[in-house]
Amino acid sequence: MKYAWILIAFFALTACTETEEQTAVVDSTPDVVLPAANDGDASELALLMRQMFEESLDLRRKILKGEKPEISLDLAKIHTVEATEPEKQASESYKAWGTAFLNAVKLYNEAPLSQSKEAYTLMVDQCMNCHGQLCPGPTVKIKKLYLPK
Repeated sequence: MKYAWILIAFFALTACTETEEQTAVVDSTPDVVLPAANDGDASELALLMRQMFEESLDLRRKILKGEKPEISLDLAKIHTVEATEPEKQASESYKAWGTAFLNAVKLYNEAPLSQSKEAYTLMVDQCMNCHGQLCPGPTVKIKKLYLPK
């Protein structure tokens, strides 16, 4: 029953995502310039998101090679670390998007190798959905995480 709700949430959330947001990147290593690990003013959440992006690039590369790498970060921290804008993190929208993302991570972790591409794409979709609503700046960078079609 739990998986049925996750699937319903997945279809509902991805139905709201425009297909042009899922721009395929043909190159297996996107041209991405990462900011410094800590520019001195970054919140814990911003730093975690940067680590998530770096790890996602690594996941992407390995998935394209036919592997299914494990996620090493404690992603549940998205709900507890200090945010740049704590009022956004405290909002019901953020909590819902964060939970949807963590559910997608769980599905990825449980997915067999044959479904790893779809599960990975679901995680990226959840990043795009949340950032599209709450913090749109990183969406240009997040688009580079998509797998080629």
